[in-house]
Amino acid sequence: MANCRNQQARPSVWKSMPQELTCPHCGEPLETFPDPGGGEDQDYVEDCAVCCRPIRFRARFDADEGEFGLELSAEP
Repeated sequence: MANCRNQQARPSVWKSMPQELTCPHCGEPLETFPDPGGGEDQDYVEDCAVCCRPIRFRARFDADEGEFGLELSAEP
């Protein structure tokens, strides 16, 4: 009998870090790292260093991979 494990597929918007990210407003390359002490699910806003517009970051720790996945979006 095959060893089957019930796995939920990760949404395609979650990407493994490190990764190259770009500001959703101006396209400038940026880098951010979730705080490992901030918990497995994090949601925070940082301003782009170039255009100063707010970017929303959502980070989720993937225990199987041992790293954070990251989604970002433009804040109004």
